Amino acid sequence: MPWGPDVETNLAISSANHLKVRFIQQSLLKFAAANYFYIRRASSKMFFINSCIKPICYKHVK
Repeated sequence: MPWGPDVETNLAISSANHLKVRFIQQSLLKFAAANYFYIRRASSKMFFINSCIKPICYKHVK
C-alpha cells in the first residue's frame, strides 16, 4: 500500500511536534539547572555575609 500525502504529512507533523517537545524539555532543564546554581551561589554569599555580620552584632548586644 503506497503512502499518500496525508500519511506523509501526518508523519512530518508528528516528527516536528516530537522535536518541539524535546527542545522545550531541554530548555526547561537548562533553565532549572541555571536557576539552581544561581540560587545556590546567592545563598552561599548570604551565608558568608551573615557569618561576617553576626560577630559584629553580638559585640554590640553584649
